[in-house]
Amino acid sequence: MREGDAAPAAQRRRIVPLGLKFEEGQKPRTPAPVEQTPPISYFDTDEYSEDLELKVSAGKGVCVHTKKKKGINTRLPYGGIVINKQEKDKRIAESKSGKSCGDVASYIAEIGRDCFEDAHYSFGAHLQNKYGGRVNEPSKNEQANMLLCTEPWNGKLRVVYITTREILAGEELTAFYGDEYNRTYEVGKQADVPEWL
Repeated sequence: MREGDAAPAAQRRRIVPLGLKFEEGQKPRTPAPVEQTPPISYFDTDEYSEDLELKVSAGKGVCVHTKKKKGINTRLPYGGIVINKQEKDKRIAESKSGKSCGDVASYIAEIGRDCFEDAHYSFGAHLQNKYGGRVNEPSKNEQANMLLCTEPWNGKLRVVYITTREILAGEELTAFYGDEYNRTYEVGKQADVPEWL
């Protein structure tokens, strides 16, 4: 697998915990030949990004929006801090105990066996970027425009969002968190899984 190629869907508590799910009767697709895969590009995630901005939305809190049009297979690294299973279990226990803010474990993504990324906003400048952990779910009657996967990067796997369609300037970036996510709101649909992914 080449650096930047998509690996299996991220197994994370917040987003697709058991991998991508298929509708009843739908079968996993054979990956498209490499020449049919759209070229990979990445969102600029610098502090003063030319591609992304954070906005506050009533009912959703902080959201990630695009500043300009982006193509299919544009990627946004999750940007969290790598933690082990023991640290993950500690954060989950803290959330349940009420000793910390209740969402402290809501930003944990599994990238491999006993290896996780935590993109909780409280890590501030220690995060690799400020955008990945702020991607919200699609609203009711909407469909997500990204999937959460892992990709090889510098000899390891990392969590990354991948756009599944063209993204318009000003559009909110969204991803479905998975069926097991404990939510108190109605949510839209997961992005379609493209043949090339």
